[in-house]
Amino acid sequence: ESIGHGAGRAHALTNLGWTYAMLGEHERSIACCLDALELHREHRNVVAPAATLDTLGFVYQQLGDYTHAVGYYHQAIDESRQLGAHHRVAVTLAKLAETHAASGNQPAAQSTWQQALTILDAIGHPDAAEIRARLE
Repeated sequence: ESIGHGAGRAHALTNLGWTYAMLGEHERSIACCLDALELHREHRNVVAPAATLDTLGFVYQQLGDYTHAVGYYHQAIDESRQLGAHHRVAVTLAKLAETHAASGNQPAAQSTWQQALTILDAIGHPDAAEIRARLE
C-alpha cells in the first residue's frame, strides 16, 4: 500500500482473505475479498478476481448462506471460463457441488460434480478420481 502497488495489494488482500477464511474469521475474510475485488477491477487484473470470488463463495458456504455462496461461485466459474482456466473451473464447480449438497439440492450437486469430472477427465487431472468417488 505504501508504495502504491494496487495490483500487488489486491493479491495480498485475496491471500489474506483466504487465510482469514481458513481461520474461521469470516467477516474479516469477506472485507478483505471485497476490497481485493475492487482493486482487481480498478487495476484491470483479469486473472485474480476468480480466486477472490471463489474465496467469497467458500466463506458464504461456511456461513450456511448458500444463496450468496452459489452466486459467488458462479461468478468465479464465469471469470475462469473466460480465461480458459479449466482446472480452476473444475475446482470451483466441485465447491459449488458441495454447496448444493449442503443445501439439500442433490440433483444440482450431482450435475455439478459431473461437470467438474468431465473437465478433469478432459485435462487428465488426478483430482478426477475424488470427484468420481463422490458421484458413486
